[in-house]
Amino acid sequence: MLVPKSRNLLLLLRLLADAKLSSAALPLDPTSTVPACSCYQATDSDGALFLNHQFFDFRALANETFAANLTAPDPINDDQGGGIEHITSPFFGDGLFGDYFVPASWDKNASEASPTVMVNSQQNIYLTRDSPDSAVHLTLRTNRLSTFQSASNLETVETGLLHASFRIRARVAGSPGACAGMFTYYSDDQESDIEILTRDEHSVIRATNQPGVDRQGRVIPEASTQVIISAPDSEINGSWTDWNDYQLDWLPGRSEWFINGVSKLNKTYGVPTEPSNFQLKMWSDGSAWTGNMSVGGLATLDIEWIDLVFNTSHDTPGESCKTVCTVENIENNPVPQVASADMRARWVGTLWVLVLGTFWLIFGQDGLEGYKYNYMMAFCSVALLFRIGGFHALEPIRHNDPNGMFLDAEGTYHLYYQYNPTDTVAGNQHWGHATSLDLLHWENQPIAIYPGAEGEGIFSGSSVIDVNNTSGFFPNQTNGVVAIYTLNTAEEETQEIAYSTDGGYTFTKYAQNPVISINSTQFRDPKVIWYPPTQQWVLVIAYAQEFTIGFYTSPNLTTWTHVSNFSNYGLLGLQYECPNLVQIPMLSNISIENPLDPSNFASTDMFILQISINPGAPLGGSISETFPGTFNGTHFTPVDQATRINDFGKDNYAGQFFYNIPPTSPQVSIAWASNWQYAQVVPTGELENFRSAMSLARYNVLANTSRADYTLVSLPYDLSPLYTTTSSLSNSSSLANSSLLYDYSSTVPSGALTFNMTVTSIPLKNASGTANFTFMSSVTGESIRGGFYLGGDTPFFLNRGAIRGFDNPFFTDKFSTNNLINSDTQTFRLQVVIDRSILEVFLDNGLRSATTTFFAEGMLDTLIISTAGLSPGVQVAADVYGLDR
Repeated sequence: MLVPKSRNLLLLLRLLADAKLSSAALPLDPTSTVPACSCYQATDSDGALFLNHQFFDFRALANETFAANLTAPDPINDDQGGGIEHITSPFFGDGLFGDYFVPASWDKNASEASPTVMVNSQQNIYLTRDSPDSAVHLTLRTNRLSTFQSASNLETVETGLLHASFRIRARVAGSPGACAGMFTYYSDDQESDIEILTRDEHSVIRATNQPGVDRQGRVIPEASTQVIISAPDSEINGSWTDWNDYQLDWLPGRSEWFINGVSKLNKTYGVPTEPSNFQLKMWSDGSAWTGNMSVGGLATLDIEWIDLVFNTSHDTPGESCKTVCTVENIENNPVPQVASADMRARWVGTLWVLVLGTFWLIFGQDGLEGYKYNYMMAFCSVALLFRIGGFHALEPIRHNDPNGMFLDAEGTYHLYYQYNPTDTVAGNQHWGHATSLDLLHWENQPIAIYPGAEGEGIFSGSSVIDVNNTSGFFPNQTNGVVAIYTLNTAEEETQEIAYSTDGGYTFTKYAQNPVISINSTQFRDPKVIWYPPTQQWVLVIAYAQEFTIGFYTSPNLTTWTHVSNFSNYGLLGLQYECPNLVQIPMLSNISIENPLDPSNFASTDMFILQISINPGAPLGGSISETFPGTFNGTHFTPVDQATRINDFGKDNYAGQFFYNIPPTSPQVSIAWASNWQYAQVVPTGELENFRSAMSLARYNVLANTSRADYTLVSLPYDLSPLYTTTSSLSNSSSLANSSLLYDYSSTVPSGALTFNMTVTSIPLKNASGTANFTFMSSVTGESIRGGFYLGGDTPFFLNRGAIRGFDNPFFTDKFSTNNLINSDTQTFRLQVVIDRSILEVFLDNGLRSATTTFFAEGMLDTLIISTAGLSPGVQVAADVYGLDR
């Protein structure tokens, strides 16, 4: 497309205007004088940034006209059971508070666990004061009637809160049997609470992340913790009947509770991951949790002020943090104060882009790789865009190796992974958990396995389904899951197991752990499979710095016998890690258009042993290699001495295969899309509080080719369910010595694309020409490119060197492989998938593949596919599809 230069300047002005608008702050109060805050730091929140702030000071309402009579309304009586009693003050229906909070009017029927009917009433929410001279406060009330419990509940209109810090000055008083709750809420399993039980000692509050019980109704100890109130400036225990400042920080992967400015508890269990609202609640239902309030009993939650800073699911903190303000001491000074201009440094690069863009837009740009276009489009954001999003499975904070992957009987894929919920570097390792029904859309689950003590790490491992209850953990059950993992401490790496009776969502550690111990600090990453011919479990594990993979067998998953070793094969590097053993089908013919047609599978008696090494990859850092061979239940025998590298890029490591995929089907794998040389320092950590993502799920088979037998063929899982349109966004069947340019800045909001290119009728001798592609940013001019040379030794290359968001001496920018033309078909096929910060390429039906990450300053929004210098008669076709997330 051609963009007239006169229009370019208008686009630049639009860009500048949008950049200015993006830094506008949410007003605290229509009448207050507010600095130009674009981000907020909460009190004691470790520098976490939030884009939205609201402070409600009920003490300041004394002079309002409705404050002349602030006596408490009469308690609900037995005749008032409908829950629709009158609003007690216009304050709750009009103005800023009514725009943020609404009273709930739902009720709750009695049950065996909660024997008291509960009815919410607006009449239980009111403004009052202790005396004519005292400050105004908000009150939520609950009282017990003969047939029901009258309760109260305020909740935010905004249901898309995604991480927040809230502080509340509050006190609680009244009869035993009530619960005062201040919490975030998405569902009963996605909730983070400050709770005060009037049956508790007055110095105790409850800090809770849900769920509090597992699917069998058993209490989860990590869920709720008793916290002692400290009186301000005193070592004496305080009381919830006095005024105290309560604070809950909901951050990615972590919840933290404060009382009177003192941190009381950090919790990584059950941290909510879904967009939520914020609620205040005073209630009782006669359950074991609240206790049963006596008829005539009454309790209140009084609140002087609420300070709330938050992000929503649509916000990306860091992209518009031009001026950071603090809300510390907001209760005494209702205007946020500018904290620092640290974030402005991030805008220097953006302004530089705009300066360069001015010349670009006014004068144009010619000669970009032989094309004469002005590539500036109307793109309405100049923020730094680094999140690896979309269909590449991820969890915020820090994760790496995939672990414990299995497919259950209901068709749900379970992906566990190495996860640090408290930092963006490796350490404090847990097993995170995500599930999917299609390997494309992933749902984060609560953390599956936790360390048991300070200094422990739950390192990599695997999971199996113990259908026959060989372990004895699962009487009358066929879906019991056993996870086996490495417990890492400073003294030793041992192998432990944990079992799950609810299908892999929660685990109980085996009381007699460890199940394997050899007194070594370099003994890790067990992978277990079931071997039907011997009716035994088989485990492969890395003696990491002895360059040995050990084989163990077991009848029951608890007692293991060492049976053989596989030593000193392939690239050694510094150490072996993350071995995988899987039975895999062979293809009859890799040359057909659809090689994964089941009729094309030749045999299923082949195995592959995959080993990851770190460091020691040819390109530096970490890589995985595969050895095809046979396995007899105790010994693995490779077919040859060759080293077969899985991926010719630099960001594919520690891949694992899903357990419970039939051996007659293509085996499905997922790998960690990063490299240990720079995984700890990629820029997403500082800017967006997470690092790393997983690769696409891939189908895997073996195939013999004209030059190499037993080649591992890897193809992406079917992406068509993600297509944004039923037909291609752009296509051409006559691309020989021509080009296709597609601007997807406005048509594909996710920024994720896939395209296929097929080159046919390639001469078997003296072929010539190139087939290239470029993804670029029309704002910054950055690009990532790749291409195939049809002549010589037919090399294929990737180049991420024109991406400017990350500079590191080990972040290699160019990769290549050779890919011989298939003499049977005289065809070259290429599939490319790009997400926000990951590019994956698949050559000739997956004979070669590469994974590469990139970190651009501007969103890539333009695709160019081009060919040049092709031999006469060569044909080229391509089609482009957008991908939803």
